[in-house]
Amino acid sequence: MMDPDHALFVAIVDEGGLAAAGRRLHISPAMMSKRLARLEERLGAKLVHRTTRRLALTPAGERLHADLRSILAALDDAERRVTGASAVASGPLRITAPTSFGRMHLAPYLQRFIDAHPRVELSVDLSDDFTDLMESRADLAIRITADPGQGLTARQLATNRRILCA
Repeated sequence: MMDPDHALFVAIVDEGGLAAAGRRLHISPAMMSKRLARLEERLGAKLVHRTTRRLALTPAGERLHADLRSILAALDDAERRVTGASAVASGPLRITAPTSFGRMHLAPYLQRFIDAHPRVELSVDLSDDFTDLMESRADLAIRITADPGQGLTARQLATNRRILCA
């Protein structure tokens, strides 16, 4: 069984804040804050930078979250093997991408994805505006950039050659 404070930390990160995680877990924001502080004290490491507007993981918090997500996935796999249940994708999936990229490279495949995964609640935001990815709580963000930003894991999908003409 996972430590309740570990599950609380995962919920805080997944929900993007103490209040949202507290609503999901039916715990007051004040108690969420106390339990997070207790976990940080027990581990001897700051896990989260908090402001009134946002939450950002520290490097230690990023490592712990990644490890805990792997542990949760392994627990889910173990339970599925015991119960004989198959892994079915379900739940919300939030994707954000630049408008032209989304129209050209995502849109043609969305219906096929929805048909193959009917239990996934897909939300796609196509915008060329600057978006704070931590605040938007996107599960997958496709961006054209050399610097993905602090606290984000990036994978290069392709090169983007640009030519300046005057």
